[in-house]
Amino acid sequence: MSPSQQEKKSLGRGLEDISNTFLSSNEQKKDKNMYHGFSSFAIREAICSSCIHIVEDHSGHLKCKIFTFENEKYGVMYLDSITLDQAKYCEYFKSSTQIQEETTLENEANNSDQTGFPYEVEETVTVKKKIAYQNIGNVQQKMRVALSTHIQEGYSIRQVVLRKTEEISRANKRERRNEEVIIYAKAPESK
Repeated sequence: MSPSQQEKKSLGRGLEDISNTFLSSNEQKKDKNMYHGFSSFAIREAICSSCIHIVEDHSGHLKCKIFTFENEKYGVMYLDSITLDQAKYCEYFKSSTQIQEETTLENEANNSDQTGFPYEVEETVTVKKKIAYQNIGNVQQKMRVALSTHIQEGYSIRQVVLRKTEEISRANKRERRNEEVIIYAKAPESK
């Protein structure tokens, strides 16, 4: 073959080159898509460190789960490390606040019945406490303080039971008198 014939062959594109341009195989499409994942213009004002996909390796370098570890799954190019300003262009950026907003919207969507109207769930929790003091020393004062503290915390008095025991001793007679007073809030009578 003469040098002029070799030059002739390399001057134009062959039929195979042209058909590959228009009819690319799946392998070529995959390679072409490997560069997706970044916009050509800034999408947001954020940095990669506020993205949920960012991890730090043992040497302290920031890596993106999507572009470093799952690049083939997402069909994006492999990046060994990232710079913080890449978040401005990244199509996969997701902050924790976006996750919270999505969760809230999802919960609101789940909290609607078949007619599409949102419904509320009312939950009633009943807590009963019994506070006991040893009947020694200044137990009455401790009970007054506990009562006062609970009232200040927003508790209301429904019932108070007061007991009084008196012992009267006379020459040949010993008398014990027990009194009980109950104070409570009565429900209003319906008419």
